[in-house]
Amino acid sequence: MRIVASRTIGRPDEPIQVVAYSPDGSTIVGGGGFINRPGLIRGWDSATLGVRATFSPTDGAVGMLKILPDGRTLLSAAHVSDGVESWDLGTGERLGRLRILPDPYRKSVAGHPLKATHIGAVATSADGATVALGCWDCTLKVVTWATGEIVERARPHDGNVDFVAFSRGGSRLLTGTYQKLFEWDADGRKLVRTISCDPSEHWTHVAIDGGDRVVSIASKGRMLVRDVADGTFEEYQLRARKPPACLAYSPRDGLLAIGQDSGSAFFWDTRARTMPVRVKLANDTLKSLAFAPDRPAICAVGGSAPSLVEHEYRT
Repeated sequence: MRIVASRTIGRPDEPIQVVAYSPDGSTIVGGGGFINRPGLIRGWDSATLGVRATFSPTDGAVGMLKILPDGRTLLSAAHVSDGVESWDLGTGERLGRLRILPDPYRKSVAGHPLKATHIGAVATSADGATVALGCWDCTLKVVTWATGEIVERARPHDGNVDFVAFSRGGSRLLTGTYQKLFEWDADGRKLVRTISCDPSEHWTHVAIDGGDRVVSIASKGRMLVRDVADGTFEEYQLRARKPPACLAYSPRDGLLAIGQDSGSAFFWDTRARTMPVRVKLANDTLKSLAFAPDRPAICAVGGSAPSLVEHEYRT
């Protein structure tokens, strides 16, 4: 795997923190902002890199972006917030805001009311009707998007929920913390089983193969590829001794990108199961990665200018 061409998106000084592609690959969306200022979201035409829409979030710097399967609706949330905003992807029009922390809410371990949270992960059902949010208030929140109904599950999560995924066909929902994986029924109402990871390590998870397999990466580079259905797993070793900075998976090419704080990413071919290849994508910490769904390209958000760059690759 090698980079054959690169192009900078937007202005080099734009404070982009997270990136996403529309399901058809025609639009690239970047979000970010500065501390104590309104957030920034911008959409670019992926062919011309011309600005398609500019969005005006009401909260602070954007930390989460998700485009629903309809390709028309964009969801966003600030790094710390009590709600999720929705937008018309084509026009930038704000469609609404869903509060995910109703008042009154539970208290923290220190006894203070929790008035905001970070969304550590988001997943949607294939039809976009259900949105699952993994939050840093140690909860899973399953939203029926049309009605705004929220099913919240705190226990058995004993840490920040930073992984959520629907399985292929939507028959089950998976969540994860830094040391455990949890399997739920499709609507998150019933816990099916708990899978414990090595407690001596900090684990980061990502779903591949439509949610049929989960890759769990330890802080010291150990990588377990788990078949969720039968519990078997393969093990690999990355040349890394720190937790991944970000992760992205390409169903099109079967590639898993594992971003590092050095600006490099490991690329693992999930089909050929070859050893991961290390490729430089940015000058320093990778904050967000996203694969184009329609061509061999990956967007990388680095920690310094230019912050958002798309790389075309060859395998």
